[in-house]
Amino acid sequence: MILVCITNRASYPRCKTLIENIEKCRVLLMDPETEIEEELGWRVAITVKARIFGDGQAMACTTGHLMADVALALGSLKPKAVVCVGDRHEVLAIAAASRMMNIPVVHLLAGERSGSVDDDIRFSISALADLCLSPHAQAREELFRHGIPSQKVAVTGCPSIDLCAPPYVSVSHVNLYGHGAEIKGDFYLVCQHPDTNASDAVNVGFIERIAEIIGERPAVWVRPSLHDACGAEMNKRLSQIAKLTWRIIRHVPHKLMVSLLYSCIAMIGNSSMMYREAAYLGVPCYPIGDRQLGRSCTGNIVHNLPKEDRLRMNPNDLWNSGDPGN
Repeated sequence: MILVCITNRASYPRCKTLIENIEKCRVLLMDPETEIEEELGWRVAITVKARIFGDGQAMACTTGHLMADVALALGSLKPKAVVCVGDRHEVLAIAAASRMMNIPVVHLLAGERSGSVDDDIRFSISALADLCLSPHAQAREELFRHGIPSQKVAVTGCPSIDLCAPPYVSVSHVNLYGHGAEIKGDFYLVCQHPDTNASDAVNVGFIERIAEIIGERPAVWVRPSLHDACGAEMNKRLSQIAKLTWRIIRHVPHKLMVSLLYSCIAMIGNSSMMYREAAYLGVPCYPIGDRQLGRSCTGNIVHNLPKEDRLRMNPNDLWNSGDPGN
């Protein structure tokens, strides 16, 4: 039995098609969302609740508590291998526990650059892994630079791209989630995660800068994660400055999130979706801050922040008039 570990809503689409295509596959689900747990059904072998909310200390405590819980789960399930996804601090606990128990570790999305402390965590997971699955050739080369031997690395792409194909659902469905204005016509999509290398003041400043850029225009905001340091202060400031034309959500089903991305005029923030799904769909994206600095990107990443008139353009005009990444 292969055990795939899902630590949050975002990691599920990264491995959904993988789960569906492994014959003897079960799932470890952390702090499960009801919708995801119901969708996975019998594949869920065990659920774990170990997350502590707060600052960097809380992130460290979560990692420690989770490692103990995961060790007990692995001892009971005795999987042939464990699949870890991405760069979260929770994932490090899973990889470390598996390695200490001599259970082979497969690291999905290995070698990407994701900024802040996540970079160090991602490469630590890769160092613990027996097999590193990279989303692209540049990520593979990054692993080589970190001393990961070539026989442990394979380029497989990112499975979440499998879920980007049409048909898309109506973006009006987003009005069932979160609060704020109803989304009917053109809108901007915002997803600004906490940068754990920056202070609360800097992270709050990112929220204020995006608000200044968007102004009164319709927008769907994905709330910053409360699981990470600085997330609480960013959420507090977002609530204080929210406009009547914005809809603020925390989580939506992945298909709706892809549909929002496909339908928006542009995406603003520092989400990895800007460099994966948005790149695949050709959606123009404006990065804020340094969290994704150094990450491989395509021409959909526009490094010059938009001016008033450029935000009024349609997606193709925006993309073609921007300063694409390399």
